[in-house]
Amino acid sequence: MKIFKRTENIIILTLWLTILSTYPYALLNDYNLFLSDYLGLAGLTIVTLIAFYIPKMTFKSLMVLLFFGLFNLFSFIYFINLVFTFGFASIVSPGIQLLSLILLLILAFKRQGELGIIWTNLFGQTDEEIQQNKDRMKDSFKVKFINLSDKEIENRLQNDLVGEARKALIEIQNERKNAL
Repeated sequence: MKIFKRTENIIILTLWLTILSTYPYALLNDYNLFLSDYLGLAGLTIVTLIAFYIPKMTFKSLMVLLFFGLFNLFSFIYFINLVFTFGFASIVSPGIQLLSLILLLILAFKRQGELGIIWTNLFGQTDEEIQQNKDRMKDSFKVKFINLSDKEIENRLQNDLVGEARKALIEIQNERKNAL
């Protein structure tokens, strides 16, 4: 049984290789590691533990880790780290970390179905919200059409209308028939 998916496995191994190939050399030569380096190491350790103990959460946790790495909040490589910076270098130097960007794009491409589900859950509308929007639209059409004569309603029903406009006209017709 696979503990976690191959793409996540390769990305985690790539990050561990970059950390293990550059951080020890930096420490042996008395270079100072930055806070982002320590955060990257801690984050990668947490993601690795999640991959082994809660495999269902590997994708989400790796996406979060790479997202923080993307904006150079977490760093995974010391010497050859490519960061596209922008802003005022003397005050703040935010940037886009190339390694995290590439790995994040690979992960997003390979798992676009799962990413779509997460996106929908976070930002999409539920079925209830969609129905409420349709009901509001129908009610606004109903207010707009309420003063039309029966003949005008019949003429409008012969035209191409959006579903909610058609429903509003039919409701007005039914209400008028029931009122008689």
